[in-house]
Amino acid sequence: MQRAVPNVHFNDSEGKSTYKILSATFPSHFLDDTFFILLDLAGIAVSGGSACASGALKASPILEILGFPMETTTIRFSFSNLNTMEEVHYVNNFFDNYINK
Repeated sequence: MQRAVPNVHFNDSEGKSTYKILSATFPSHFLDDTFFILLDLAGIAVSGGSACASGALKASPILEILGFPMETTTIRFSFSNLNTMEEVHYVNNFFDNYINK
């Protein structure tokens, strides 16, 4: 994902985040409102915003307090022991293809 979007920011607390949730913040110009629809059509389930602002496309108040600019888009990916590396690669390829189109 960092190859496709070099200025993506992974929201963790000095590497102390849960291994089951990946929260990533992107500059808004990379992702528009239709991006979430495209993810859904590709079979990729994500949540927009932070957990305290689920579904929001803009930065949540918590992320703003933490210093994230309001002109960013945050996506949360959830994982389980049932996910495969093939699925992770599928998501990475989707991002590569979307950004480089």
